[in-house]
Amino acid sequence: MKIKVKTPAGAVILDVDEEMLVRDLTQLIKTEHRQQASIASYKFGYPPRNVNASAETSLRDAEIRSNDQLLVSYENGADSHTTTATVPQTRLEKAQPTPSDLPYVYIPECSTNLILRNVPDDNSCLFNAISLAVTGSIDWRKLHLREIVANTIECAPEIYSEAILGRLLQEYCLWIRKSESWGGAIELGILSKHLNVRIEAYDIDLSSPITFQDENNPPDEFIVLIYSGIHYDTLVTNKVLSTSRIGDVGKWASDEGISEAAQKLVKLLQSRDYATNTTKFRVRCLECYEVLVGEMGASRHANRTGHVRFGEV
Repeated sequence: MKIKVKTPAGAVILDVDEEMLVRDLTQLIKTEHRQQASIASYKFGYPPRNVNASAETSLRDAEIRSNDQLLVSYENGADSHTTTATVPQTRLEKAQPTPSDLPYVYIPECSTNLILRNVPDDNSCLFNAISLAVTGSIDWRKLHLREIVANTIECAPEIYSEAILGRLLQEYCLWIRKSESWGGAIELGILSKHLNVRIEAYDIDLSSPITFQDENNPPDEFIVLIYSGIHYDTLVTNKVLSTSRIGDVGKWASDEGISEAAQKLVKLLQSRDYATNTTKFRVRCLECYEVLVGEMGASRHANRTGHVRFGEV
C-alpha cells in the first residue's frame, strides 16, 4: 500500500506492506530518505490519531491505511529536527487578510455572515480554536485546556488505555501538557464534555462534520471548527464583514442556518485549496535562525544564503 509521510522539509510517498511494523517504517524513513531526526510519533487520520514511532505493532493493527498521510513528530531538541534542503529556492511572508479576502458565507435567516477566523499556525491551534469560539480570545491558557485534558485522562485510566492513547497514560499526560503537542480526537471529546458544548469539526476533505458531545447529556450550545489536515481554525458569525473580531459570536444555542452555511463555506475553502495553502509547516534555519514557511521557503532560503540545515519550529 502507498502512504504519504510528511516532514518539515517536505513529503515522501512510500510503498509498504500493511504487515510492516511501525518501528520498521521509522527505520525505513531514517535510512532511505535521509531523515537524521529522532522521530517520536506519527499523527494520521481524522480525527487525528497518534502512534509511537517505535511501536512493535503492524501498520494494519495501528489502523494506518493505504493513502493515509502521516505527519512526523520529533523528539525535543533542535538537533533532532534537523533535515536537509535539496532544492534551492526568499522567505515567504503571509500577507494580512483584507475584508475582501475573508472566507465567508452570508446567512439571510439572521442577516449575518459566517466567517472563517484563522488562529496562529502553531501546535496549540486546536486549543486556541476552541478558546476563540468559547471566549472570543485566542489563548487556551485562560481556560487551562491542556490541564483539563490531562486531568481527565489521569482520572479515567479504564477509559484512556495505552491502546487508545498510543502510549502509556502518564507519558501521554506529560506530553499533552506541553505547548508544542498537537491535540486531536481525544482532546475534542474531553473538552466538549468539560465545556458543555457540541463541537462540530469539519474536515476540509470530507465536507461533513464529525460531532463531539456528551451523548448522555447533549449540550444546548455548539461551536464549529475547520480542520485542514494539520491545522484547526474557527467559524464565527458577525453582522459586519471585517478582519476585526469585535462583534464575533463563536458559540450558538440554535442553528439558524449556520450548519448549511458551514457546508457552503467548506466548499468555498476547498475551491481555494485551503487544505494545502494556508497551513504549511514552519521551519527554522539552524544556521541563522530565520523562520521560514514550508519546503518552498526553506529551498529559497537555501538558494539565497547557502544554508542547508533546517528544523521544525
